[in-house]
Amino acid sequence: MNARISIRTLIPSDAEAFIKLRREALEKEPLMFAASVEDDQALSLSFVRQALEDTNKSITFGAFLISSKKRSKPEFH
Repeated sequence: MNARISIRTLIPSDAEAFIKLRREALEKEPLMFAASVEDDQALSLSFVRQALEDTNKSITFGAFLISSKKRSKPEFH
């Protein structure tokens, strides 16, 4: 498999994948986060979308694995 990694700023349409990956990581490695699983589960999708849209306060980057296979969307890692 020929693959490359693309790093870019996350945008509101990345919110669902970001939440899923963050929660998975939080459950596996809770000490790496400044939040509990319960705190994270209280975040709404609309809150995360708004946070990703408001780049004046913060920017969140994502690393995407781009394979040589045809995909409709890059895979978020």
